[in-house]
Amino acid sequence: MHRRIFFIKQEHNENKEHSSSLNEKKSVESAEQFSSKFNFEFCKFTVIATLDTAILVKKLQEIIGSSPIMTRNLKKS
Repeated sequence: MHRRIFFIKQEHNENKEHSSSLNEKKSVESAEQFSSKFNFEFCKFTVIATLDTAILVKKLQEIIGSSPIMTRNLKKS
């Protein structure tokens, strides 16, 4: 999970550096444009984290499902 998020952060920073020279020619972004970009990036991280969590939960269910002792303990609680 952490590795994938780090990779995207790194990629995003490289894009920023690349586009900084272009931004110098343009006018400064408005606060609304900046916040919408930030929200998009945040959503991207959230979706990735959620997908990784879903995969982890599925794996745990597979492990628990294959162990009769674990299944019995779960049914009690």
